[in-house]
Amino acid sequence: MNCLEKKLQAVEDWSAQTNLYELHEVAAGVYVYALKNTADNSEPAHYLCATCFNNKKKSILQRKGKGMGGTYYICNECKAEINDHSNREIPPKQNPGTGGDEHGWMGS
Repeated sequence: MNCLEKKLQAVEDWSAQTNLYELHEVAAGVYVYALKNTADNSEPAHYLCATCFNNKKKSILQRKGKGMGGTYYICNECKAEINDHSNREIPPKQNPGTGGDEHGWMGS
């Protein structure tokens, strides 16, 4: 395989990969590429970094944590941090004057 054939094959391979994903807005103004939900796809659902994807790199976003600000993801390739602020963790309601503990502020 010569150099030109290798480049053409790389373009075709990337084109096939891009057909498996679609741009997805996880929260207002927060975009990732999400694996399309198709019957012939055996991969688990995941997100790709939009910056890396646009640079022809497939970098799966890794969940960093979840809290009151939402779910946080990181791209290990470009170090981008993604905040899905539509998916916030709601703290449990506390009873006023008890300190949030079933035994009150004194404990058990």
